[in-house]
Amino acid sequence: MKDKVGAPATDSSDNGVNRRDFLKVGATAAAVAGASSVGMAESASAAAYNPKKFAGTTVKILLVDGERDQEGIKDKISYIQKTHGIKVEVTALALGAQLEKIQSVLRASTSEYDIIDNLGFTVSGVVGGGLFTKLNDYIANKELTAPTYNYPADFPAGQLDYTSRYDVANNKFGGKDVYLIPGIHSGSVIMFYRKDLLSAAGIPVPKSWDDYIDAARKLNTGGVSGTTMIAANDVSLILVDWYARFASMGGKLMSGTPGAKNYKPNLNGSTAVRAVQHMIDCAEVSPKGVGSFGFTESVDAFSRGDVALMLCWSTIAGSAFNPETSKVASKIGAVQIPGDANTTGRPIRGGWGLGIPKNLPKKRKDAAWMVMQYITSASFDKYQMDNYQTDPNRRSTYADAALNKKFPYLKVAGQAMENAKMLDVALIPECFELVGEAAREFNLAIIGSQTAKQACANAQASWEKILKRAGHLA
Repeated sequence: MKDKVGAPATDSSDNGVNRRDFLKVGATAAAVAGASSVGMAESASAAAYNPKKFAGTTVKILLVDGERDQEGIKDKISYIQKTHGIKVEVTALALGAQLEKIQSVLRASTSEYDIIDNLGFTVSGVVGGGLFTKLNDYIANKELTAPTYNYPADFPAGQLDYTSRYDVANNKFGGKDVYLIPGIHSGSVIMFYRKDLLSAAGIPVPKSWDDYIDAARKLNTGGVSGTTMIAANDVSLILVDWYARFASMGGKLMSGTPGAKNYKPNLNGSTAVRAVQHMIDCAEVSPKGVGSFGFTESVDAFSRGDVALMLCWSTIAGSAFNPETSKVASKIGAVQIPGDANTTGRPIRGGWGLGIPKNLPKKRKDAAWMVMQYITSASFDKYQMDNYQTDPNRRSTYADAALNKKFPYLKVAGQAMENAKMLDVALIPECFELVGEAAREFNLAIIGSQTAKQACANAQASWEKILKRAGHLA
């Protein structure tokens, strides 16, 4: 049963500023990097845990809109007030608007928000720029952290080295210093399919990319499209559909390192071209207008029963298993993405990390940690997944028997999380600018304006120009 909302919460689509419009922002994370230097977290105490230590305070949270992250927190506002004595206010903005807001509040003298959710692909800019509070002392503080919190053991190791731990001194992911806690959701990419259609046609679940396109062509009949994909000029064209193909075809995106100034893309090689061509081939057996599809359009088409096969973020498409929102909930299955015979389907690592801005007074940081600890707890993680099907952050949620019975894809999503690979260019603040350039070129190929080879050559040239401008490539 959901708690009654007991305090104001604000949601905004910001008049259409969405993931696609976010491409116009370019290297927003790069603009944040270097805005201030990192500082030490506050000292730990050996006193007993006191959940109401900061009663009477208000904590403001900034999230992304459109991914259902705010819903569980809004449900639990009255619970947080009752348990911790803290009033919570939630603002959720579309991705582009959220990123711009993060820039402004982290560069202000004092942050407007106490807790900010950060997309993993932007961590190198905002955390690497020293703009968030180190959390190690909070986690170790027995007065401020519940004994059941179970960090880091209950989190996938790869996720901790992506949306939690960061080595600011050497500007790289991982290390011992904690700046974020994975949340509100993590997730990777898996394959969704119509069990009934494959069975009726006598087609096995695709295990390779050749299997995938063959199955899509055979199933493209009777008013059902063989597949769908994110083919719009949208960052998820790269992050979901292209990179899933490229990496599991054995592709290596980058060579060299940014520090050595020899960080060079491999976008014009045969594997990159093959991955784009596979998407062009899939477009021929996709719904009309797939060249303008983002993940919302793809998931909606799949949930209506219009599509047989689909790759998508599991945290987005998990709703297809919900009979209240999907006409095919009882007819679908989920597996790991396909891969070539000499590789394994290794999807991209996604997810978000919650952090406390450095530019806050100590009392606000302390109260923020009390709330952040709850909204990244095992109990809240399970609640959010159960009610809104956002991908969990904790291993215990992925393994929960009742949730797996209710949502059969959950175990598959958990396996994908353990196996997922961080996008190579997430190492640098220009990550999304690069992804946006490639998405634009590959979209033009999918809609027939250029060949796969031309698209890859153009993307290669754009990436090299950006990397040279940023000093990562001589």
